[in-house]
Amino acid sequence: MNCPKCGVECIISAAHNEAEQHGDQVTVYTVQDFQCRNPSCDGYGKKQGEIRHVIFNGIPK
Repeated sequence: MNCPKCGVECIISAAHNEAEQHGDQVTVYTVQDFQCRNPSCDGYGKKQGEIRHVIFNGIPK
């Protein structure tokens, strides 16, 4: 992910897992938060976005 303000590639500043349940169906995500790494940017050190990756989708055993 690139910073929307300066275009420099962001760094992953945090990551955590989230789960959603709909009936028997469970979806588990890893969520990565991104922040700008360019000290000249107004968005430096601030969260610029997040990406959610599905790591499990189904009915647990």
